[in-house]
Amino acid sequence: MFVALLVGIASSALAADPPVSPAGRWKLETVVLKSGKEHHGLVQARREREIDFAEIVQRPGKPTFAIIRGIDAAQVAKTELLPPAEHAELVRKFHEYRHKAPIEAGRMEEVKLAPWEADGHAYLSYQGSWFTLLSTADDESTRRCVVRMEQIFRAYRTLLPPRQKEKQQEQKELTIFLYSSLDEYRQRLRALDLNLNAPAIYSARQHQILAGGELAHYAKRLAEVRQEAADLVKQYDKLDKDFATSLARLSDDLRAKGLSKDEITQELQLRKTDWKNERAAVMARMAEQDRRNLARFGEVTREMFARLYHEAFHAYLDGYVYPQGSHHVPAWLHEGLAQVFEGGQLEGDSLRIDAPDRERLKLLLADLNSNDPLPLARLLVAEERTFAGDHGGRASERHYLYAWGLSYYLVTEKNLLGSQALDEFVSPQSAALAPAARLEKLVRQPLDKFEAQWREKLQKLATPGK
Repeated sequence: MFVALLVGIASSALAADPPVSPAGRWKLETVVLKSGKEHHGLVQARREREIDFAEIVQRPGKPTFAIIRGIDAAQVAKTELLPPAEHAELVRKFHEYRHKAPIEAGRMEEVKLAPWEADGHAYLSYQGSWFTLLSTADDESTRRCVVRMEQIFRAYRTLLPPRQKEKQQEQKELTIFLYSSLDEYRQRLRALDLNLNAPAIYSARQHQILAGGELAHYAKRLAEVRQEAADLVKQYDKLDKDFATSLARLSDDLRAKGLSKDEITQELQLRKTDWKNERAAVMARMAEQDRRNLARFGEVTREMFARLYHEAFHAYLDGYVYPQGSHHVPAWLHEGLAQVFEGGQLEGDSLRIDAPDRERLKLLLADLNSNDPLPLARLLVAEERTFAGDHGGRASERHYLYAWGLSYYLVTEKNLLGSQALDEFVSPQSAALAPAARLEKLVRQPLDKFEAQWREKLQKLATPGK
């Protein structure tokens, strides 16, 4: 983030949702066996002799996976079901998990894009509840980016429900500019007199996020691959027709050679099976190519989306949760939470932050274990300019790492995300306190004791199995 933070983007369309686990894990149902073993997941159906159960596993930092199993009702000691509303929500999440690709494709088709001219560029424009997106990328890449950004805003809403329900008159909507190449993106930055290397930036003055990635190159290569695939399908369609003709000729040839009707049928069936298998193998390779193309999109946009999520969190926090006009979020907390959310695992509309970013943790521990670690007291008094610019420089990098480590601890260990205690911490009354006293009030501990516990916990997080 640079300059100052965006003040206020709110929408009456957003209603506060109840917060979930601070780690973003799903609330699950439990089946306890008479042996004492427990299965956690979703009870899909209960029959007289069997429970149809989807065991859902969410290991810290790992993708969700599920095992569908039938549990013998005679072996069940008890079942712990969620209330109807929470059960319905779990059903929805599990459905989206199982049908992630088609659901995303369906959402992409629903995105309404319109042409838009601005700043000498031709854009595709999308206007949603949380943001307007202007993109110079191709139609498909733009739609995919819109869906991802909508997902991350829904995930933010779930983990940290909105506090602001009414949009104030002076507030402006957030606009995201998405450029299809890094050259185009950097050219735009130069036009704004900005010399930054980050793949996305957030301008408070203009209430905009600017981002860029090599989407044009990806789209060109994707179009070439798809054309090759389409040509191959046409080729095999023609070969199908030719094959039917050749089978008829083969049948006549075999009959002329004196083979019986059964022998001819058997030979023709073998030829058909071989051809069917060959075609199926080619189609399977094409399907695999499509999967690789989607993975390639992830590779091309990974850094861009990570930074987009980071900057979008700043806008979300200011617009929907704690506007600067009525709240005071310290710079370290703003940047720390943005990094925590940036590094989360997005699964559908859910964001899991149940494992620390391993690289950040490694770098932070190296600094903490050095001869001159940064005391938390110094982090707490750091001003916004310490974090401003391109996240460069030794001092800035250190403050970012410590802000991430402290925020991650407050979210996952102290369970403060979305709490009344955090609301009070960012209130004007709390802001009147000295920074150290303010944090002590939040955590209800003297700073020295809290800092010792914080450092100890970080060391444990780096230990395998912790």
